[in-house]
Amino acid sequence: MLQVLTNAISNSQRPLTKLSAEPVMGREKAEIVLKDLLTTLGEEEPRLSTLGLKANSVHRMMIISTLMMSHIPGMSLFSTALRLKYKKCTATEMSYLTDKWNSVPHSRRLAVSYAAQLFGTIKNQACAHFSTPVMLFHATLTMWLYAALNIPPADMTVISERRSVVLSTLGPDDPEQFRWIESGRGCVKIPGVGNLLSSSACPRRLLDEAISLMRTLNHWGISRIYGQILSALCVE
Repeated sequence: MLQVLTNAISNSQRPLTKLSAEPVMGREKAEIVLKDLLTTLGEEEPRLSTLGLKANSVHRMMIISTLMMSHIPGMSLFSTALRLKYKKCTATEMSYLTDKWNSVPHSRRLAVSYAAQLFGTIKNQACAHFSTPVMLFHATLTMWLYAALNIPPADMTVISERRSVVLSTLGPDDPEQFRWIESGRGCVKIPGVGNLLSSSACPRRLLDEAISLMRTLNHWGISRIYGQILSALCVE
């Protein structure tokens, strides 16, 4: 069931062709079902055994990752991050990427909230699953790109800038995060990183935290490759 829902969202982001099969379920309906399933998994957690908790954590991370990816624009996170880091974009290309990222600001903030939730969940729960490194990689790049490409609301006031919202593992269900997702106003903080939009905290602190976390997943060989890529983004 989870794979069907994930495929419904993934397929909705691909260009349609004459050979494309009819989707089993639409994206919006799939998102609703995934959110309901995420709530159910959270409610079941206190009653589960150790083995059940591990399976529960994996399923929750997969759902959060899918919801996160459904709210980013159709661009490669990895190649876009490299182009920005090594200044391989012309002024026109940079303008295009910025406009594309900010075309639906509410959706991007939702992606960042899910990314921070996923990041914190992986950090707080020792869960061995082969997909964990790639989910951590995508969550990190989502937050990194948000910091690099985000355009704050034009009517941002001095007072609203002083307000802080911590993007915790509660995700969009947290009232503070929900208000930030709706308005975009406030200082966005990630536990262990600090202000996401501060040049001194992001990208370096975010990347350092992600690299350290990736090292704890060394039983999956791919984690070393992702760690090396994140290290390359740290180079000044």
